[in-house]
Amino acid sequence: MPLRFRIDEAAGLVITTAEGEVTGEDLLAHARALASTPGRPPRELVDLSDRTEVPISTEVVRGLAEYLSAADENVPGSRVALVAKSDAIFGMMRVFQAHREHANVELRVFRDRDEALRWLEREVR
Repeated sequence: MPLRFRIDEAAGLVITTAEGEVTGEDLLAHARALASTPGRPPRELVDLSDRTEVPISTEVVRGLAEYLSAADENVPGSRVALVAKSDAIFGMMRVFQAHREHANVELRVFRDRDEALRWLEREVR
């Protein structure tokens, strides 16, 4: 699978990275796998900073956001940091962020991984 995640239990953080080409189906499969992981931490770093494009449609972004919004009900107080350096992926993630406005999840898009990690480490309000 092009998207991989690992759980850093000491940091209480899920770290997701991409390898190779990522499709909309890959994103949905990743979301399902993560949602079905028992005891997953409420904070996640999605780092796509080494990708230059993810060829998915706005409809796929919207569908993924809707699926995750339903899954988020099980992990209240979640915080997700999305990292992208390319303008295309950053823009796609901003669209995703707009569709993910949800009371149980605080989601932000970053261009810098270290800045994203600092934000994730701050106390959740």
